[in-house]
Amino acid sequence: MSIEKQTMDKKTFAERAGISVATLDRLMKKKRVRYIKLGKRVLFTEQHLRDLLARHEKQTKRAA
Repeated sequence: MSIEKQTMDKKTFAERAGISVATLDRLMKKKRVRYIKLGKRVLFTEQHLRDLLARHEKQTKRAA
């Protein structure tokens, strides 16, 4: 399986997470989301998406 089939770009990741690319950029800058950097390419895995969503779910539960 190629790396392209196992990963997604910033736009796809942001869409699947329900956030804007600008928000994703801020999260990346603050090191709140993991990613893979290969040269100029920034890639994300399904696990990165699950981790982000799980972390957000925990924060939401605490606030409730």
